[in-house]
Amino acid sequence: MCPSELTEVRQKEALLARCRAEHVEPPGRIDRIITSANTAADERFVATRVLRLRQGLGVVDALDAITAPRHDAEDEADAADGARRSFFTELKADPGKLGLETLLAEITKLMRVRAVGLPLDLFTDVPEPAYRGVEEPGLGGVSVHVAP
Repeated sequence: MCPSELTEVRQKEALLARCRAEHVEPPGRIDRIITSANTAADERFVATRVLRLRQGLGVVDALDAITAPRHDAEDEADAADGARRSFFTELKADPGKLGLETLLAEITKLMRVRAVGLPLDLFTDVPEPAYRGVEEPGLGGVSVHVAP
């Protein structure tokens, strides 16, 4: 299968085209083969990212800190409700009305994310269509697939 094909329909077409080119009878359960190949590729993709993250000093701890609920004075009002927000939740939130204060707050968020120290090679082996496809509606996530 081709890493540039992200939809199962296009993967099926690529598989059938390869079978024709090699004069091989197509397998009977193409959908199951594609699903299995995608699952295996996704597992390899995640394992590679986790390995690269663990190689960076303090990266995993920094990521854990981003997703952990904050325990500062700013969140004391929320603490009464039991709804402490994590920095990750704050990152996902709408920044609000544009203004100098909002801009400075967003710059502070970006600096904090950069301080995590993600490895530069974290996604270097991901084909361009995989990360370009994130924004395409209906994909339901990005998947890197098995190459021939």
